[in-house]
Amino acid sequence: MADKKWQQPTAPPPPLFTGKKERDLVKQVNDELIERGLGWDQVAYIGDAANDLECMKKAYYSGCPSDAIESVRDWVNYESDFPGGRGAVADFCDYIYKENDKENR
Repeated sequence: MADKKWQQPTAPPPPLFTGKKERDLVKQVNDELIERGLGWDQVAYIGDAANDLECMKKAYYSGCPSDAIESVRDWVNYESDFPGGRGAVADFCDYIYKENDKENR
């Protein structure tokens, strides 16, 4: 194997959900789950907008950043103290870790 050093990519990777398919996030996530042999009971979903709600309702864990819209904040299992892009995902992951730790005791 060649001895190559990692280099910063020149462009960001493409988004997972693009174009028309973005309108049906549930179908997109469900397709990914089927492909990977997983179920909704194995999903942790974080979002901040109305188009995330249907996935949140199906996911085992649902979370949102502090700057999410009110209807999302009202639905989720966990509302982060951090806004989107400022630590909300890491905070949500910590919550999941702690919840799993409680369940496994």
